[in-house]
Amino acid sequence: MDSIDYENRLYGKHMIELEYIIINEQAYSFYFTANRKSPLLLIALLLEDGTLLKQSVLNSGKGYEVRKKALKRKIQTMARRHYFLHKILPHPKHYNVEKTNIYCEIMQKINDKMK
Repeated sequence: MDSIDYENRLYGKHMIELEYIIINEQAYSFYFTANRKSPLLLIALLLEDGTLLKQSVLNSGKGYEVRKKALKRKIQTMARRHYFLHKILPHPKHYNVEKTNIYCEIMQKINDKMK
């Protein structure tokens, strides 16, 4: 694998990690809702034990993408922390097979390069 291919794989890994919750190299989606007319942005994730992790912020219209990104990071952190403390994964309905397969393939190739 040449350096450009390696950098592309690192970029792909990073993009999946930004958009999904990664636990044990498995990708999970979360519920996101926003309506330009609503004053609220909401991101939520249901866990296997029925716990609902959620974050919301008032949507003033300004900085929409920044607020959305911050909420995603908070939910990702909450989910990983909950897993490490309680060993409870996100609910299977949030499991994303396609992104998990892509992520695992990228990680395998990155790990092979490191050997």
